[in-house]
Amino acid sequence: MASSLIVTAAVGVSTPLVHRALPKLPSGGQIALELGSMEEAGSGSTVWPAAAAFCRWLTENSDEICGSHVLELGSGTGGVGIFAAGLGAKRVLLTDGGPPGVRSLAERNIELNRDHFAADTSIGVEKLLWGDGEALPEGRFDWAIGSDVSYHCFPLAYTVRELLLGDEPPRVVLCDQPRYSEGENLLDRFHDLASGMGLKFLPLAQFQEPHYPSDQEVRVEVYEVAVDADADPVAAQAFVDQLVEMGKTRTNPRLII
Repeated sequence: MASSLIVTAAVGVSTPLVHRALPKLPSGGQIALELGSMEEAGSGSTVWPAAAAFCRWLTENSDEICGSHVLELGSGTGGVGIFAAGLGAKRVLLTDGGPPGVRSLAERNIELNRDHFAADTSIGVEKLLWGDGEALPEGRFDWAIGSDVSYHCFPLAYTVRELLLGDEPPRVVLCDQPRYSEGENLLDRFHDLASGMGLKFLPLAQFQEPHYPSDQEVRVEVYEVAVDADADPVAAQAFVDQLVEMGKTRTNPRLII
């Protein structure tokens, strides 16, 4: 399904950046997003096709989103979490471990969209790094969501596992388009790693989204990550420990595997 184009000038950038608009809210409202520059916010400075697809899925499940507590992982512009707030989520926490500019961008986008939120909606932004030794956000969440995040394979899988092994685990739903590094599908790599860590994947939906500027459509997958009750927990923990040790021997452990 094609989306309308919205042109938004990035802060400090003379040439406007163009991105695909998120779908309209059921109320008819349109989420407005300011974009950043790569220097300010890295890859979180723009809106990727997975974000629009994920918002369609959230709309289809808006009865479950309304009134819930939502944690967004790798929020970037904040578009998906802001959309969830527009669907009536009671609490939304946007998190990103990128440069400070990406969280400032998300904060500005929250303010741009206040009119779409209920009066009692709580929405904020925090820094969250993924991987071993990183603290999880405080509070209970019904959902942990993320779009176009699986290319950070091991750190993301580690944090998702920690969320799912908590006392009150959220439902974890992610949305990605296939991305490749040296010919390898990073989404497949993420699935393989997480499976070794005792997690399983439940496909939920597929969408075809146009990828600006070519308008060539890409396949976007929505899937749930859950604890695999049939996995050996001792073997899964041993696998995690092995990967953590491997990470400690690298210059940048966040980029391992």
